[in-house]
Amino acid sequence: MACVLCASNNEVEFPAEMILHFPFSGLHNLNKNGVLIYPKVLVCLDCGFSRFTTRETEVAALAKGVGRQMKLGSRRSPPTAEGEQLRSA
Repeated sequence: MACVLCASNNEVEFPAEMILHFPFSGLHNLNKNGVLIYPKVLVCLDCGFSRFTTRETEVAALAKGVGRQMKLGSRRSPPTAEGEQLRSA
């Protein structure tokens, strides 16, 4: 598969470990639990563009956490993946 950004075929998949924190928490809540995910990250070795897919079980945990934050009265919406992709392109 070619890189989405530069069309290079020089891409490599790396195992990764990430903690995703909920966008409503703010800096004062970074010590709160996030969701630990283990994606495989596809990195273009020519331009650095990277992407990954989150497993279904991890997406469910994220959705549950976001729903809980919404119930607590947060007014801010989480950023969309589409908005992030537009900034990268």
